Amino acid sequence: PWYAQAWHLATGADHELFQETLRAYRYQVLFTPDAILWGVISALLLAWLAELLVLMFGLIFGAGRTRRAQQRHWR
Repeated sequence: PWYAQAWHLATGADHELFQETLRAYRYQVLFTPDAILWGVISALLLAWLAELLVLMFGLIFGAGRTRRAQQRHWR
């Protein structure tokens, strides 16, 4: 499991190898076109689902409507 790996890294990892990894680490993240496409598609899908959820709650609980406005509409 992930927590066992994290615990091993924190307590029992090879110190020399860990230091070598830290020296070679870069803060720059290189994205491939596939990774960018997945990110954009995931963000759009998540935004669409969030808006759908908000609209469903609005329809269920009648957000933005008043009874007086509904009565005038049917007259």
